[in-house]
Amino acid sequence: SDTVTQGIVSAVNREVNTDGKNQIYIQTDAAINPGNSGGALINAQGYVIGICSLKTVVAGYDDYGNAITAEGLGYAIPISDALPVVEQLIQYGYVPRPALGIMAYEMTQIDAEEWKAPRGVLVTTIKVGGPAEAAGLMVDDIIIGVDGTEVESFSQMTGLVKAKNVGDDILLRVWRDGEELDITLTIGDMNQIEATEKAIIS
Repeated sequence: SDTVTQGIVSAVNREVNTDGKNQIYIQTDAAINPGNSGGALINAQGYVIGICSLKTVVAGYDDYGNAITAEGLGYAIPISDALPVVEQLIQYGYVPRPALGIMAYEMTQIDAEEWKAPRGVLVTTIKVGGPAEAAGLMVDDIIIGVDGTEVESFSQMTGLVKAKNVGDDILLRVWRDGEELDITLTIGDMNQIEATEKAIIS
């Protein structure tokens, strides 16, 4: 606590994968360590532009697979992403998380050729009692479009879902058994989906 560093911004819109999830960050050289993560990234006018939350000590790997260490690679959540969370906490006491109620796998070009299917997001699990189940989505469906936008990656799909609010309708273009079909699904709240699934299983 009570630590100030320069926090020079070297990149914006940096996509970083943490715990299997992609998120957009501001890259900064602010020192981020246990105890001072969550601190403000402030511009020259004194405005908070980000929340420092993540750092990496690996810049890449050499030809032998050994990690190349790095210093000064920190990441801050853009304030435009953080503010809605603050507002939701004030309004609801928790953060609604727009979700389809599925687990999925991103199809590579090799996967697509093997399946003789288009690239997209392969549905591997349907959450019990979730919106995907209610809408008739099925395991092995491949989501290839969301609201008229073609998707080939998991991050594309989740970005379009997160742009919606819980309760909104979303149109999925799905490839199933060699045919394309449209499925309209009502966005659910991941908090409630997980609670419902636990209650049903227990």
